[in-house]
Amino acid sequence: EVPIAAPEAPREPRPPQRGRVFLSLGEKDGADEGKVRAAVTGFAPEVELLGVEVRGSHSFLLVKPEAVEAVVAALDGKELDGRKLAAEKARRRRSR
Repeated sequence: EVPIAAPEAPREPRPPQRGRVFLSLGEKDGADEGKVRAAVTGFAPEVELLGVEVRGSHSFLLVKPEAVEAVVAALDGKELDGRKLAAEKARRRRSR
């Protein structure tokens, strides 16, 4: 006789493990991962960057979800190399 497995309990949806911040600094500005990390460290030294995705005209900063608002506040409106930065919580990825 085969034992019947108990049905699995529904799982609680897990909160995201990292938050994403949009930053208006990208390859066209001469930025690479090192430059973006240096900018974040300069303006928000207490923030732990989990990752950086540099794109053509902007970057995404990957941080702990609870740090998103602090990162945005630390970077938005600051000036880097004579250019004003814009930072905001990244919107959901577009579905294709």
